[in-house]
Amino acid sequence: MKDNQEKLLTVAEFRRKGFRVDINHLRRVKGAPGVLALKWHFTNHNLIDPHGGETEACLVDLKGRVARGTAKVSWRDAYNRKIGIHIALKRALENLENV
Repeated sequence: MKDNQEKLLTVAEFRRKGFRVDINHLRRVKGAPGVLALKWHFTNHNLIDPHGGETEACLVDLKGRVARGTAKVSWRDAYNRKIGIHIALKRALENLENV
């Protein structure tokens, strides 16, 4: 791995350290600008837009402190779960340190 690349944070790493982790992936709906919905709410998966979306991460540490982080994807970019989780977890961890 190159020096300028940081290691991707994963849900498994946080759970091994004792955190409770909840992740939600919100996707854009085709034909409905500005509408985000959870993927499993769709009965017709052809309505899910491959561009844009949001990933939300919620961390609860051993002391019971709660922190949230969000990664938003531009409508011009393709959605990537792994990168979205990494960014959301990183922001949640920063928020947890500030609590």
